[in-house]
Amino acid sequence: MRCVLCLEPISKSVLRSRPICQACYQYERKGGRINEPSPKGVITFDQDNNPICHICGQAHKKLGGHIYWHHHMTVAEYKERYKLNAIDQLTCPSYRSVMREHVLNHPEVIENNLRVAGTPTRYNPRDPRCTGRRNRKYKTPVVSFAPADTNR
Repeated sequence: MRCVLCLEPISKSVLRSRPICQACYQYERKGGRINEPSPKGVITFDQDNNPICHICGQAHKKLGGHIYWHHHMTVAEYKERYKLNAIDQLTCPSYRSVMREHVLNHPEVIENNLRVAGTPTRYNPRDPRCTGRRNRKYKTPVVSFAPADTNR
């Protein structure tokens, strides 16, 4: 048996009236509307400006999480399967702007995360190859490596 909305295989329906999976039931219960799935190669948005899934037609602010948990695919697999570019965004514009503001207002957090995540692979401000300049507009360090024999 398959869910009538997302066509995922299910063993048991949540509703007696029609075969529907738990995820689609929860989505409809919270007020979500099932849209026409997007055509291949194009990302379409619903009336709330959320991207619509190519598989089931559900719209989510962060489509990547929905794809991973509901359709058991990575974002890279999804983009390859539906002919999307690697740089195409699977989030709504309002979420992107909030995250962009967060990054711009807290550069120390980002810099600290880079330092913790990969100390051996990240730049060192004392390295003679690193110019150590700072971006004037965003006040973040700019990494540009020069040859090792260059003096500052």
